[in-house]
Amino acid sequence: MRPTDLTLEPVDVEDPELSRRLFAYWKDLGVIPHPAWHAHYLARLGEDEGRVRHTFWGRTGADLVGLVMVRIDRDWLDPERLVGYIVEFTVFAPWRRRGCGRALYARARDYLVARGCSHVELDVLPHNHTAMAFWRSLGFQVVYHHMRGTR
Repeated sequence: MRPTDLTLEPVDVEDPELSRRLFAYWKDLGVIPHPAWHAHYLARLGEDEGRVRHTFWGRTGADLVGLVMVRIDRDWLDPERLVGYIVEFTVFAPWRRRGCGRALYARARDYLVARGCSHVELDVLPHNHTAMAFWRSLGFQVVYHHMRGTR
């Protein structure tokens, strides 16, 4: 596979493969959602898909390489501008460290820019050092820290 061969293919959010891949992705991150939350999340995808959220398989030929989910919204600092958010992003294990992540991001970025987004934002879990390094290598930088307290 050459990263230039990677294409985005819209995902049918009712496809059981999406549910399976998302659950595996979250489990890899050490965040195992409650089954009721997982079902609710999938239902919300069905409501939002094609309006503000767009979900794609990264594909090369017949092979699924990864998954990217983006959202387009108004920038909270400047509502005149649109911003693209990467909501979910994963390259499946057999395809990692082969340039597929960069290619998947490039296709997602191009999709967002073509729809008028001025920039791209995303969230990364603080313990996900591999993702932090990946996104930094693409020029992303930490803008703020989101913190949560205990009750």
